[in-house]
Amino acid sequence: MNYILNAIQTKACDAAVIQNNLQKSLALIDAAAAACTDAIAELGFDPSRTLIFCGCGNNGADGAAIAGKLETENDVTVVYADTEKALSKEGAYYKEKLKKSKIFAFSELPGEKDGKTYTLIIDALFGVGLSRNIEGKNADMVAWMNRAGTDILSVDIPTGISADNGQILGCAVQASATVTFAFQKRGQLLYPGKIYCGKLLTADIGIPAMEEDISSYCVAGLFDRENHLPRRVPDGNKGSFGKLLVVAGSREIYGAAYLCAMAAYKSGCGMVHILTEQNNRISLQQMLPEAILHIYDQDDTRQAQELLRRLLPVCDVVLAGPGLGVNPLSSALVSEILETKKPLVLDADALNIIAKEGLQDRLKKSPCILTPHIMEMSRLNGRPVPEIKANLIETANAFAARYQVTLVLKDAVSVVASPGENTYINNTGNAAMAKAGSGDVLAGLIAALLAQKMDPYHAAALGVYLHGLAGDNKAACLGAYSLLARNLIEGIEELNI
Repeated sequence: MNYILNAIQTKACDAAVIQNNLQKSLALIDAAAAACTDAIAELGFDPSRTLIFCGCGNNGADGAAIAGKLETENDVTVVYADTEKALSKEGAYYKEKLKKSKIFAFSELPGEKDGKTYTLIIDALFGVGLSRNIEGKNADMVAWMNRAGTDILSVDIPTGISADNGQILGCAVQASATVTFAFQKRGQLLYPGKIYCGKLLTADIGIPAMEEDISSYCVAGLFDRENHLPRRVPDGNKGSFGKLLVVAGSREIYGAAYLCAMAAYKSGCGMVHILTEQNNRISLQQMLPEAILHIYDQDDTRQAQELLRRLLPVCDVVLAGPGLGVNPLSSALVSEILETKKPLVLDADALNIIAKEGLQDRLKKSPCILTPHIMEMSRLNGRPVPEIKANLIETANAFAARYQVTLVLKDAVSVVASPGENTYINNTGNAAMAKAGSGDVLAGLIAALLAQKMDPYHAAALGVYLHGLAGDNKAACLGAYSLLARNLIEGIEELNI
């Protein structure tokens, strides 16, 4: 399992190793510098003429230590915003140790109008502790690096990227690669920070996670899918692998119901019932004869409710919402579903109905997985979209805790939050998956895992992971433009899960 830290956790882990001991701090910086020089070789960067931008804190100390390791065989220049400004003890120590490196204030950098003079630029201005916007000379240095046209290696995190949420603090270095130490940081996995990191390498420099803080960390790489998938007992039958009720689709909108149900079958569910509007019957019978159809007239709410009441006792899990529409009938169905004690996966219009009618408190009645995208999340919690995008993890955690649900907050990087669990940051998936129907496939996949007796948190996290993995594999074949939601189902099949 890979723990993902925020800025405060990173500093706490560092402090636990250093213990206010300068020698231990210097040893840690030396290890970080060694990791960076190793990365330069691994990445194939040319350090023969290296320019290192150093800040006055310990990120700058890392930069000076790197200079010390490179200067014996390379032409190294070290630049500070102001050479007269006080450095940290560690920064001053490594600066004093430099023998061959040329040292300048940025304003005195002699005649260097572009980065083509250099073969490599190292960004060691600011690290994970940055919490304010970059301004003045520091902003000028960031701009200089970005227009240099030369490979840039960032130390720990690109200058200007928030370690907590990946947001840009005024301006930011666009790195070719980033070497981060001990653990990845939240802001390196969330957008836009993920883009600014370039290729992200993680170096073990001897900093352990603080065990007492484990429950508050985010995680990625949660699954070895072969070891975490529900077990297929050899003497099982269709009932052994879960009976799922999909309440989806409305008049002439059958695609969502099909995608959910097919994804559920392809993900191992034993039996799928579909409750949908009668005009969808022929299409669904032809496309998915394995499903068991239950149809109602969209103008007959009572008929739909009676069918739902007969189906709820015989199914293990209910998936509701995709393509359902927001109307009196769908509202009546969602309201009734919220009264059941069965595990639920609530998506799309089920979420819109809950938000519109203020039914959030009723989510506490049964084990629920909610799968909103950003706009649906905004409707659910009343917060503006930009605020949610800038605080994905906090938003997901707060909602999950308040209503005691598992929440899959879908964005370019999706996160999964559940009370008492580490927040999961997904590291699979790509922009090719941004197509109508992709979320329907995800809902069906998660519901299938839930029906096979996975707990809600692990069903949601593994579902998001496999969904993205299927998308990555299919995008590699079909390209970024041609991928359709139906191809994700093919991708699930090709995973051989």
